[in-house]
Amino acid sequence: MIGLLAALFGALVPAAGADSGMLPGGTEISVEIASPVADDLVAADDLVITGEASIGMGAAAKDTSLVYILDVSGSTADSAGVDCDGDGIADTILACEKEAVSRVNASAALANSPILNSGLGVFNSRSSVLQYLTAPGDAIEAALGNVPSPRGGTDFGEGLSAANSILTAGPAGGEKIVVFLTDGVGSGSSALPAGTVVKAFAIGAATCSGALEAISDTCEVVDDLSKLDEVIGESIGATLDSLTYSVDGGPAQALPTTPSLPQAGPAVVEFEATVDELGFGSHEICVHATGTDAGGSGTIADCVTVEVMQTVVDCSDSVRRCMATGNDGEVSDATAIGSLGFTKTLGVRPAEAEVADCPPEDCFTGYDVMFGGTGEVAVVNLIVVASLEDSTPPEEAAVFMNGVEITEVCHMESTSPVPCVLITTTRTGQTQYFVRFAEDPGFHFK
Repeated sequence: MIGLLAALFGALVPAAGADSGMLPGGTEISVEIASPVADDLVAADDLVITGEASIGMGAAAKDTSLVYILDVSGSTADSAGVDCDGDGIADTILACEKEAVSRVNASAALANSPILNSGLGVFNSRSSVLQYLTAPGDAIEAALGNVPSPRGGTDFGEGLSAANSILTAGPAGGEKIVVFLTDGVGSGSSALPAGTVVKAFAIGAATCSGALEAISDTCEVVDDLSKLDEVIGESIGATLDSLTYSVDGGPAQALPTTPSLPQAGPAVVEFEATVDELGFGSHEICVHATGTDAGGSGTIADCVTVEVMQTVVDCSDSVRRCMATGNDGEVSDATAIGSLGFTKTLGVRPAEAEVADCPPEDCFTGYDVMFGGTGEVAVVNLIVVASLEDSTPPEEAAVFMNGVEITEVCHMESTSPVPCVLITTTRTGQTQYFVRFAEDPGFHFK
């Protein structure tokens, strides 16, 4: 049976272009917002965040030393009651120890594993080093062939002494992990280099006794030794813990994912969420992915800025002039019309005006007309009709584009200057502003 790590490494491909980084132990973590894309125009009631996050999929920063310490006491000759090597025959406890280490070692040798080097030692009443720190892979596999037959008692201190010899001989990585396997009740201890994390696994009939917990940072009972490699892999591997999103630096909100979190690496998850009640204007959307590996936890973020509009129309497939409408409450109504050559996205939203937008005094209404997407820009016409109460006599009215008054007058000929404006009165006495332009500015009216 292929263990969890070996089954997953190389089976998934992370999204290209994702924002990625390294967890403290060297495991790669990434997150990418697929939609909306940067500077997208989105309707206020239609903002959906989608994307992917991954852990352990890219090349790792290899900075972890991993030492395997196997129990070879006499009781490891007992049957484990399960088939660990796939030959259909129940194996001994020691055979299951060796098979589990072999599988974890194969995964540790892959590019997306943060394991820099590995060592192997054994213990019973005494201990010996079978392999000092070396690149994971062939040397460790060869050393497993030299594991002695079961005999003797169980002295935890001897096992730790072997681990200490391996790590102090160096060169050890920034993170140091000892995988300590035992099926017995033992005693004793031994010093280890500072920062070393001991992960003990009680196998066979063993339990996490007080003596075993005293020498380890974590202890886990493994009843089914055919899954020992999976348990070790999950313990020393990386986990994608959570995904959240925030708007404009506000509170983090949980993102639902498929599959659900947490996920042991290597893994890829997809996310999707609807963001409600965003006001018109620019907003920064950030998605944060948090993961943990042997070195600790870390977070990576991907952020995009979007423009929230009152109305958004995709003109890319339009065979006619496309049109986006908006209104400034009861003050005015606006209609933006893209010409036949306009194939971008067209958005309209009301915009408040400051004195700087309409010197020397405030305008009564304003609109942002914005272009998005990757199509072609062509002439756009904007028609704004003021309410009767807010209408300004045409001779006193004016239109400002990005704070500069438009003085060119539009006429019917195709040579009409751009931008230009034509201010008239409707049959019902409302002031009507006609603006022709070919860029995405902000307009204000008085």
